[in-house]
Amino acid sequence: MNAIWAALIGVGGTVLGSTITFFVQRSVADEAARRGEVERARQERLDAYVAFLSIVLRFRGTEIDRWHCEHEDPDADSTRTARAEARTARAEAIAALSRVLLLAGGDELQRNATDCVDAVGRIHTADTAEERDERITHANFRIRWLSEAAGRDIGASRVELPQLGFS
Repeated sequence: MNAIWAALIGVGGTVLGSTITFFVQRSVADEAARRGEVERARQERLDAYVAFLSIVLRFRGTEIDRWHCEHEDPDADSTRTARAEARTARAEAIAALSRVLLLAGGDELQRNATDCVDAVGRIHTADTAEERDERITHANFRIRWLSEAAGRDIGASRVELPQLGFS
């Protein structure tokens, strides 16, 4: 009889140990999957922010070129080319903005991303060089704010951003 009890206790202990091991491993696997999903989403937002900021900076350059061409010779071929490049850059910026709007980690970040595109898009409509410079400064402020907010959203450590110039 003692042998039967010993066997039952052994089998029961094995089943209990296996059950506990199963639940612990499942918990560990679930946590690893959750962390993987969080990291994948963070990386996707990072990619969207980097692509957006890169495209917005290119758009800003085309808007500045467009302004110069339109004020030097509005009917020149170079002006038509500058307009076309600016329109293409704007379309790319809006496409990248759509991705940011889908992935961004907050309403304020989404609003500022939209404001970046709008601020850059107003550069070419300035009447004077002083007004253009003010619009560039405003666009730079929006771009800087967005890059810092995006860094906070993805949990990046603080890095010093270079000053954004006029060209």
